[in-house]
Amino acid sequence: MTIQSLLVETKQTLSSKSSTPTLDAELLLSFVLNQKREYLITHHDEYIEEHELKHFKELIKKRIKGTPLAYLTEEKEFFGRTFFVDERVLIPRPETEEMLEDAIHYISSHPEVSTLIDLGTGSGCLAISLALQFPKHQVVGLEISSSALEVAKKNADRHAATNLRLIQSDLLKDYPSTLKESSSPVCILANLPYIGTTTNNYLSDETKEHEPDLALFGGKDGLELYRKTWQQIKKTPLKLSALYMEIGFSQAEQMEKEATKAFPQLKYELKNDLAGLPRTAVLSS
Repeated sequence: MTIQSLLVETKQTLSSKSSTPTLDAELLLSFVLNQKREYLITHHDEYIEEHELKHFKELIKKRIKGTPLAYLTEEKEFFGRTFFVDERVLIPRPETEEMLEDAIHYISSHPEVSTLIDLGTGSGCLAISLALQFPKHQVVGLEISSSALEVAKKNADRHAATNLRLIQSDLLKDYPSTLKESSSPVCILANLPYIGTTTNNYLSDETKEHEPDLALFGGKDGLELYRKTWQQIKKTPLKLSALYMEIGFSQAEQMEKEATKAFPQLKYELKNDLAGLPRTAVLSS
């Protein structure tokens, strides 16, 4: 079977199972062939080897059952870089890139901030992006899941993020004491699980069935881990310059009410994503 005929057949197979059948088929075949997508066009009349065809069809079966594309190829683009991902971590989202861009602008304009913290680092995409963007800063990625930390460490090695420390911690609980005592202001990015088990429970079946619960759910209304983070910040000598928190669109009102009550001395700002939906809540000094 040629590349072209295989793609035509596969697009038809996926058309009722995926909203992006063409993209899925091309990305999976490129992955199997270890080639860029352009190769599929320039070599459309080439025949597929039997072992490659078998591998490809196995992946298509999994995609039909809802396995996310990123888990099948074990990679996801984030902020211009490719990160390794698997079922141990949440798949990076474009909305999180927007929070990162806002944080980078803030950090760049506040030279007194020399320590950057990524809470719930997962795949490490945020922490690593920060480390590479600010090579002279100290960056710390904190993650409660030991298996997720394995993924983050793999990505840190891949991208040579030498100014990054990855530590297993329940939010800020085990943040290094030597850094706690530092008088340098810190900027914290927190893309914590914000899906509620009772309310604010908006997620696709594909996400719910395949991505880790630990990285998705944040208590009954989804804000439990943020409340916990606020309490930890109050109990630590950390000098907070800014705290960036990704949230769901339905949590904006409750987030503002509780965050401003928790930190009345700080400035509160809500930023919308490119779709115009509330996405990032920011507390800053």
